[in-house]
Amino acid sequence: MNVSISPERPIPGDPITLKVTLKNTGTTQIKDIKSRLDLNSVTSMGSTSERPFVPLDSDMVRYIKSLSPDKNAEITYRIISDGKADVKPYSINLNISYRNDAGTQKSEIRKVGIPLYGRSDFEIQSLKIEPNLGLNKSVYKIMQGTVEKIGFDVINDGSTTANFVTIRLPETSPFFAKESTQYIGPIDSDDFAPISFEVQIGDAQGYHEIPFKISYIDSYNQKHTVLKEVEVDIISKKNSINGLNGENSKDNENIFIRFLKWLFGL
Repeated sequence: MNVSISPERPIPGDPITLKVTLKNTGTTQIKDIKSRLDLNSVTSMGSTSERPFVPLDSDMVRYIKSLSPDKNAEITYRIISDGKADVKPYSINLNISYRNDAGTQKSEIRKVGIPLYGRSDFEIQSLKIEPNLGLNKSVYKIMQGTVEKIGFDVINDGSTTANFVTIRLPETSPFFAKESTQYIGPIDSDDFAPISFEVQIGDAQGYHEIPFKISYIDSYNQKHTVLKEVEVDIISKKNSINGLNGENSKDNENIFIRFLKWLFGL
C-alpha cells in the first residue's frame, strides 16, 4: 500500500487529499474489497487525539469490486484538519476487508500517517538606519563610504515557533557587515526579536537592496531560509555635500530677507 497526501506539507486548517494505492500481492483474485478510513482512531505520540481531522466527503468508505493478482487500485479520501490542531505527525487506521478466492472474509488494519506542519514567516519592521540623509518615499537615503547602523525587529508572523533563528548579511557589494551573522534563538509565533548590524557602504549610487537571510529550524528539525530585503538610496559624497550646502544657503537667504523686512518695517 502506498499513500500520498496533497498538499505535501499541510498546516492546521488545510483541506487534505489522501490517495491510497492498494495492490493485490497474492496469487489469486480478491473480491468485495472495502476500505474505511477511521477518523476516530487518530493517534499521535502514542495517545488518542481529539479528532484533529474531519471528513469533507459524505463518508469514509470506499468499495472495489475485485482486484487481480499484481494489480493496483487507487482510492481517494478528502478530509480537513482542525485549525487549532497541534503541529506534529498523526496516524489514522485504514480498515480493509475482502473475500479471497475461497470466499473467506479477511480483514486487516493499515496505518496512514499525516504530518501537520507549522508555518513560520518573517517580516522586518521598525527599521532605523543611522546616520542617514532623510527619507525619500519611506526609503532611507544614506551616503556612500559610511558605516551605517541598521536596526529592525524580526517578527515571526507564522503559526508556530521558529527555532535556532539566525540572520545573515551575505558578502555582496556594496554592503559589507563587520559581523555578517547573528544568532537570535527561538522566536514564538506573533513575537519579535530586535537586531542590528553595522554595515560598511561601498561606492555604489542609487537604489539598492540590502539582503538579509533568515534561517530557522522547524518542529520537524528541518532547516529553512527566507530572504528579506531593505531598500536604501545611496547618495554620492559630492551630491550629499552639495545638498547640505544648498540647504544652508537657503536658510541664510531666508534670514537675510527677514532682516530686511524688520529694518524697513515691512
